[in-house]
Amino acid sequence: MKELWVEKYRPKSLDEVVGQEEIVERLKAYAKTGNLPHLLFAGPAGTGKTTSAIALARDMFGENWRQNYYELNSSDERGIETVRTKVKEIARIAPFGGSNFKIIFLDEADNLTADAQAALRRTMETYSKTSRFILSANYSSRLIEPIQSRTAVFRFRPLKPDAIAEYIGRIAKSEKLKITDDGMEALAYVAEGDMRRAVNALQVAASLGSTVDAEVLYKVSSTVVRRGHRPAAPPDGVRPEHSRRVEGPPARPDWGDGLPPHGGEQRADPDRVAPRPFRADRPGTQQEVITARTGRPTTGMPPDPSETPRSSGRARGQLGLPSSRRTR
Repeated sequence: MKELWVEKYRPKSLDEVVGQEEIVERLKAYAKTGNLPHLLFAGPAGTGKTTSAIALARDMFGENWRQNYYELNSSDERGIETVRTKVKEIARIAPFGGSNFKIIFLDEADNLTADAQAALRRTMETYSKTSRFILSANYSSRLIEPIQSRTAVFRFRPLKPDAIAEYIGRIAKSEKLKITDDGMEALAYVAEGDMRRAVNALQVAASLGSTVDAEVLYKVSSTVVRRGHRPAAPPDGVRPEHSRRVEGPPARPDWGDGLPPHGGEQRADPDRVAPRPFRADRPGTQQEVITARTGRPTTGMPPDPSETPRSSGRARGQLGLPSSRRTR
């Protein structure tokens, strides 16, 4: 049966996780003691957040880990009712197999609404004896401060090329593939620290042949190498029409007010449109409105208070202005 290589070769234990050595070391300590606090895994996609949570559950609960591991995607059900009903019902269930607690993994928890996060905070406190939460988020700043203060934060960083090469080497050995040196460099370049993207690109390239090189990888991944950074330059003619990167110099930063972000002299912005100066004779101004209503032209200069009598309600009404008299 054919399946996705991302799931087929997902690490089964913390020892198989690559690229996050410091995080793996701390998680192993939790698994060894059999206890852990609420956790928050923050970082870009494809850096091992979900994999680390599953591997931790496997090492902690053994073969029956699925009985005490629940995974929910917060991007599908992100409202407060989900937390009050579904999450709360799972949290109150006693763990199986004599375990002290179970693990509830909330993927993409940063998509929860503010009300849902507030309800989740209370649920985490109430059912901490039977459940431990592992929250996964691409942006930890989107989570409210009470949740962040109740979790141990682990920040996952993009994987380095050495870690990607090590993991890809395992898959190539199992699938009997031959990856050239330039192909491995191109694969690390295409991935940009995302292991999931690297594995998917390798699986597509492997469908074209048992030998994977840079030419095949650049074609199947629709990637154009940036100018000034060519770890394994694509051959001539490999320039897909739709690509994730576009060659050329970086775009000019939009400072808005013409000031650099760190100070410096003000520079003119050619793309900005200067505000139009006020003109008394410009059509549509207040002066023209008054002229149209009173039949008297105006020069746009403010009237002399000594020559202007106190305006009565009738005079103000002729100008279309509200009367100054109080209505009793």
